[in-house]
Amino acid sequence: MAKRDGKVRVLITIDDEHLNDIDRLVKACEKAGLEVESSLESIGTITGAIDPDKLDELSRVPGVAGVEREGEYDVGPPDSDLQ
Repeated sequence: MAKRDGKVRVLITIDDEHLNDIDRLVKACEKAGLEVESSLESIGTITGAIDPDKLDELSRVPGVAGVEREGEYDVGPPDSDLQ
């Protein structure tokens, strides 16, 4: 889902070797342009929003195993035949 300011929401997966260093990774991701919303050390993820032009830079942060754009879902109006 895109934010109004043009940024996209992302889910970042941390590689196994860096799980115990998530605070440093949060700072490195912020330096790459991420507005951090949450960090979940127990499952090795960071969520936030970033300018789409900075996605490549974010994916190159040491310790980042993957960067995925948040999906967008729509169930349609309540009276729709498809739900």
